[in-house]
Amino acid sequence: MIIRRYIKSDIDEITKLARNLHVNYTFDLNEFSSCLVCTENDCIIGFITYFILYEKAEIIDIYVKMEYRKKKIGTKLIKKVIDECYKKDCENITLEVDINNQAALDFYYSFDFKIVARRQHYYNNGMDDAYVMEKKLR
Repeated sequence: MIIRRYIKSDIDEITKLARNLHVNYTFDLNEFSSCLVCTENDCIIGFITYFILYEKAEIIDIYVKMEYRKKKIGTKLIKKVIDECYKKDCENITLEVDINNQAALDFYYSFDFKIVARRQHYYNNGMDDAYVMEKKLR
């Protein structure tokens, strides 16, 4: 298992995986965005997209293929991002998570993310709310 920065030829496979998160997902990074992929046998089994904008960071998406879950892949991906944020002297990392996704909430709690706000009608065409979670780094 290898974690590395994405390359252009990964975009189609990342997009295919990400459509499990958002039906209309399009891979769109800017100068502040990054993507890490986890590969096994040259196949992408998970990814994380995020951005660092000066002292702030935000995790946009994280996804691991179903058959690879519970194998610490998500943990390794998020730890890489947290490490990078510390190195870049970020103040905090934020993310949004569906309030009904207890597995994701528990995952983020395990990294000391805390709920700091609620966004109403954020997911599923305005049907579900999201929590904004934050991990303070300094």
